[in-house]
Amino acid sequence: MVARRTDHHITPDPSRVLSRLFVAGHDDFGSHESRTSLIIGRVMQLTATEVRAAVVDVEARFGDRYVDFGFLLEAHAQRVANRIAPDVALDAE
Repeated sequence: MVARRTDHHITPDPSRVLSRLFVAGHDDFGSHESRTSLIIGRVMQLTATEVRAAVVDVEARFGDRYVDFGFLLEAHAQRVANRIAPDVALDAE
């Protein structure tokens, strides 16, 4: 099989975007913690200002692809909330 460049371009169709949550499991990369827990730990280290800036950025890039993007983010957050220690206070934002 030979591949050749053409003038054809594939562009994304925002009306066909899936909002499936990916939760990384226990990946074998040298740690006993899951990748998800490590990512949550990094996010928990962000300041409120950094979090707000990240949310604004994510909403700007992806918000128009979904009917209720805020609800989607909240639903996904609830699915991984059990990985946060119960004594940790979270900001409602």
